[in-house]
Amino acid sequence: MLDLTPFKTELYDLMKKAGKAILEIYDKDFDVKIKKDKSPVTEADKKADLILHAGLKKLFPNIPIISEENTASHRLQNKETFF
Repeated sequence: MLDLTPFKTELYDLMKKAGKAILEIYDKDFDVKIKKDKSPVTEADKKADLILHAGLKKLFPNIPIISEENTASHRLQNKETFF
């Protein structure tokens, strides 16, 4: 199992950055779109996904990232270690 303890501060900062971006979008009028699978998605979802993906990739370049907003990444679920 991957020990994330050494990256605690970086991960916390990354989550705060994504959360801030979400709140900035939700503080104004925003659209809700419906994806092919009939689930909702907002600009905030997409922005947070981009922030988290970029940050995780920078910290852990060799670990795959599975994301709800990136359906192509769902095929990676058979990996032992992933975000």
